[in-house]
Amino acid sequence: MDILPDKAKDAGFGTKKDVIIVGGGLSGLTAAYLLAPDFNVTVLEAEDTPGGQARAFRIDGKTVEHGSHAFFGYYKNSLELLERLGGGDNLMRVPGWTIVNESGQKAFLTQSRFLPGLFRLVPSLMRIPWLSIGDRFRAMRAAYRIIKAPFEKYKMADQKTALELGTDVGYSKEGILTWNSASLGLTNLFVTEQSGAIFAGKHKVLVGTRRGLSYKLPSMNLSELFTEPLSRAVQSRGGTIRFKHRVTEIGKYEGDPNGHTSRVDVEHDGTVDSAHAHHVIVAVQPQDAALLAPWVEAPWTGLKRVNPIITMTLGLSGRIGGSPDGREYGFSRADWVFSVVTDLSRFWPEFAGPKTVLRVEIGHADLLPGGIDTPDEEIGGLVKKDLDRFWPECQPMRVEFAKIHREKRHLYVSWTRGEFVKKPENGDRRLGNHVYLAGDWTTRGTIGMEAAVNSAYEAANFVRSAEGLAPIPFEDVPV
Repeated sequence: MDILPDKAKDAGFGTKKDVIIVGGGLSGLTAAYLLAPDFNVTVLEAEDTPGGQARAFRIDGKTVEHGSHAFFGYYKNSLELLERLGGGDNLMRVPGWTIVNESGQKAFLTQSRFLPGLFRLVPSLMRIPWLSIGDRFRAMRAAYRIIKAPFEKYKMADQKTALELGTDVGYSKEGILTWNSASLGLTNLFVTEQSGAIFAGKHKVLVGTRRGLSYKLPSMNLSELFTEPLSRAVQSRGGTIRFKHRVTEIGKYEGDPNGHTSRVDVEHDGTVDSAHAHHVIVAVQPQDAALLAPWVEAPWTGLKRVNPIITMTLGLSGRIGGSPDGREYGFSRADWVFSVVTDLSRFWPEFAGPKTVLRVEIGHADLLPGGIDTPDEEIGGLVKKDLDRFWPECQPMRVEFAKIHREKRHLYVSWTRGEFVKKPENGDRRLGNHVYLAGDWTTRGTIGMEAAVNSAYEAANFVRSAEGLAPIPFEDVPV
């Protein structure tokens, strides 16, 4: 079985060293893109398509994405990369986040352009109808205290849940739940489980940065917008991507005349073969990385996945007038079936027309009546019931189609209380033997596409540094 390209098999293969990247998600592909001009890069991806958590599927002729994807206002490196790939014009900017309480009341949480610093949030806080005047002022003071806390204090915050930390800094319980309905869909965790450190980190990046609460939504699915063009760019730079190649083990390789330091065992079409590399980047989830690097004893090896999620594309028989644009609506999963709802028909050409097509994400899908394996018809009925509650004009409409994707494997890390401190420090991402970690879970930031891209810059710079090359400059997530 040929794993590496022919040019990487020649003794010495010129001045370039070869790098194997395990995982063809956003982190792995970005690292490959950054390294391909100067190294012989091979990406090994177990699935038959690129993207990992940042991809879409065709189900009976309809596109269903893995989760909900937004480029937040504090993102920089992922947006710049997207511009280089030619996708920058396919984004629609939304100036803030629409949050929903348990009764279906809506509020638009945004930042004023005309006020300094944290005062930018005041006008929208004052318009949240379900908060008392006292709760609004308490929320402003509590948010200020969290945002001003240094990153070093996050380890202390991780000893508490989001509810406990929010209470300690002065939020009312209603204020905490209100804030979490704006961010809950990103983690799929309840406020009583979520780490206080993640609660604080989201304050820092979403509220504490200029336009952090604003975001951009792709006018097409994320596979077409980002990961497929990125895959093509990797190959145009000389990199190689192997699909359906599952790495089973990474081991030390000694005495190689070409200077290879690692052996990578790969399963493909029922057979296992080995490749040798000077450097290996492991860009998979922590539980998978732990299996590939059993010689590592570190707290991150105990990190787990979040509970399974369901994403569905749902077509209605009429047009919902109450969704004036493509903004995402964030719901508290304790009170609604879904976590996030987006009107795709407002900004995806694929679903344009006289009828509404929604993307619906269900976090904590294990809490459905039959868990993640609840039948499609039952899930559709539960979602329609809540849509009728949220948009009463939806009540006479029929569900014309509901295409569902169940996700059990490609999930975010479960940042419950006590888990944030398990994030690897920068130096801990060097696993020895020229093996390095990448992935959004490895960075100082919270989660998401920006953290994934930034981790790729860091991993690429580990490789470059080992070879005496200058690092690639970038700005980290501003936590």
